[in-house]
Amino acid sequence: MKLTTRYMTRNDCYNAGRKITPSGIMVHSTATPGVMAEALFRAWNKSYRAGEMSTQVCVHAFVDDSGVLQCLPWDHRGWHCGGAANNTHISFEICEPAGFKYVNNTMTGYDVHAQEPYFRTVWKNAVELCVYLCKLYGLTEQDIICHSEGYILNIASNHADVMHWFPRHGENMGTFRKAVKIALNESEDENMTQDTFNKLMNAWQDQNDPFYKTLDDVPTYWKDDAAALVKAGAIKGDGINSLGVRQSTLKAAIINKRYADSLEK
Repeated sequence: MKLTTRYMTRNDCYNAGRKITPSGIMVHSTATPGVMAEALFRAWNKSYRAGEMSTQVCVHAFVDDSGVLQCLPWDHRGWHCGGAANNTHISFEICEPAGFKYVNNTMTGYDVHAQEPYFRTVWKNAVELCVYLCKLYGLTEQDIICHSEGYILNIASNHADVMHWFPRHGENMGTFRKAVKIALNESEDENMTQDTFNKLMNAWQDQNDPFYKTLDDVPTYWKDDAAALVKAGAIKGDGINSLGVRQSTLKAAIINKRYADSLEK
């Protein structure tokens, strides 16, 4: 699984800055045939309050056949299900392939044989993402549901995903959870190499102390202070990125700046 992290910093959900303690994972699919992760990122990285998009929506990641595009910190409260699971679940959308359309909320013209290679690739990426998140937060396959299951549990709005799609390929959420369980058991049997340890540590650090490459990555509530620090020469980048600081470093710099500002008043 190729994981790319690029936060939707213009989305109102990201700028709300609310956090959760993840206790589950909710699987969605987009119901927009042929629209892949990059296009969805561009469409959703906008502000509803500024009138740039028609709905208030934001997930933690998009999954397509190229990999996973993470759009929110995993412990950030998402706007993905229209119910209480927003407060508890990490969410991701699986991108649906081109070549069919929806008529009365039903996949029409969907060629299972032609779409099987794409489906198997995104299935694998989704399973590997769930394994990664289960390890990160101490979850198991039993903590994974889809949007339609969330509705049955009364913690999400009435949507069909992903059970309108998976059964066309002989799968369902039961077989998905089984695939995650098998992958989790296999990964536990692997020897912990230094490379694996480094990757886990880097993932933990990126999750708990995110790296801000540029001012665009900084949350809105810190952006003015960060810009002032850059202008004053207090932050000069790391030689690669124009900002190049982690959240903890920037927070300490802003605290010092605000304290100094208060002394001048």
